[in-house]
Amino acid sequence: MTDATTLVTRIPLGKRLAFIGSESQISGDSRLILSLENTEMIVPRLFESSETKLKVSLLQVDGFVIQYRYILQMTWSVDGDILLQFCLRESIQNVRQHAHRDNTEDSVTKSDFKEANFDAGQLDTDLHRLQTQRAFFCRLRNQHSPAVRLPTQILANIFLHFCEADNSNDPMVSPLVLGKVCHAWRLTAWNLPEIWSTVNCCLSKRRYLSQVILLEEWLGRSSQELLSLSIKFRDEEEWCSSQVDIRIFEVLLMHCNRWKHLCLIVPLNWHEKLGDVEGKVPNLVELSLRPLNFDFVIEPLTGFSNAPKLHKLHASNYYLQNLNFPWARLTSGVFGGSSMDEALEVIRRCPNLTMCHFDNLMGMEATYSDSLVTNHKIQSLKISMNSSARCGIFLISLTLPRLQSLTLSIPEGHPPPLFAIEGLLDRSRCRLKVLHIKGPFIDERDLVKFLIYNDQVLEFVSEPSARLAEQFARD
Repeated sequence: MTDATTLVTRIPLGKRLAFIGSESQISGDSRLILSLENTEMIVPRLFESSETKLKVSLLQVDGFVIQYRYILQMTWSVDGDILLQFCLRESIQNVRQHAHRDNTEDSVTKSDFKEANFDAGQLDTDLHRLQTQRAFFCRLRNQHSPAVRLPTQILANIFLHFCEADNSNDPMVSPLVLGKVCHAWRLTAWNLPEIWSTVNCCLSKRRYLSQVILLEEWLGRSSQELLSLSIKFRDEEEWCSSQVDIRIFEVLLMHCNRWKHLCLIVPLNWHEKLGDVEGKVPNLVELSLRPLNFDFVIEPLTGFSNAPKLHKLHASNYYLQNLNFPWARLTSGVFGGSSMDEALEVIRRCPNLTMCHFDNLMGMEATYSDSLVTNHKIQSLKISMNSSARCGIFLISLTLPRLQSLTLSIPEGHPPPLFAIEGLLDRSRCRLKVLHIKGPFIDERDLVKFLIYNDQVLEFVSEPSARLAEQFARD
């Protein structure tokens, strides 16, 4: 085996240099001399460096170079002072060399490997030290930037506007981007609780543990600001609803007294924990809950019956009998997957609703009374029905004296709803201004009669289904 060979040379900046050449020779205990021809590596030009020194160390095994390391040290001066040395390390496995094997040994000795490991550790230490030095000098340089020299309050206002206006796919990125610019920006951003008060997190199986740590730090930086939280799941079908790690939700629970807006997709095994917030959400204004994978949940949903400020609710795929909210305080409600009798019961329970939306409304289940319901506050009503629901049966049970906007989305095959709508308007004596009907085809003559009789309607939109529209165009 040959000794480890060291070649030190000085070259002008920018000269091409090769450390593997075809003119290599080795014999006995002599050192391996590498040709500097056929050069491949380009020494980069950095600042005003006048000289670069390259050191190459090689280990020889059975005619193969199994590893080489090189240190690229660059120095440059400003007013005669050396500012920084940059150390670069590289390794390549199994690079063939033209060399002869010593007949007395077949492998590198243990001492060679120990020396190599020591050198690698020393290089890691030097790299860390030099990176620290580089960060220090970059910080000195950045202090002269006009953007950094702005008054802190002005910079903070700019950051606030930036985070509010950012429309990136991952809203949690915004404050982190600001912190990457420089040390001064990071100090300002890290000490500005307002930009950390909004969390939009899409949970990933692969990144879950790091997301737990990030959420803890994120909410810690929000200080005592009220929180707007949105927790969703990427690729919901890949998650098992009864076995989702609960650590993310436990982090949220520690700050439940600061919840203001909460949008949460809830795995089955998180529902019981929701009960722990009962009486602990004094600032909650808006709540949106949906089970993971759109599964219907029969578990009682508790924890929000004593939310004193809650007035906006979005709840999907829950049975009404399992929901317990301050119904009389609600002014806006969106409900998904309700039966027609549950929808009527919701309107009955919420006398202060001004906006009500039923998505995927289903047929009657006879769980609640279908008797006439009167609500004196609803101004906007949106209903999207599935094939089992009947628009006429639902509307005939309603009296809404202040209704101004009505949107109906009806499956193909259902009869046009104009007759049921006229009955609702006559009964309610309301002045409807906006009417949108999606799904069925409405005969032009019926439409003219309706608008003549209900001349208070200022906006009417009829959107037949794509198939009906195509058929009408052919006819």
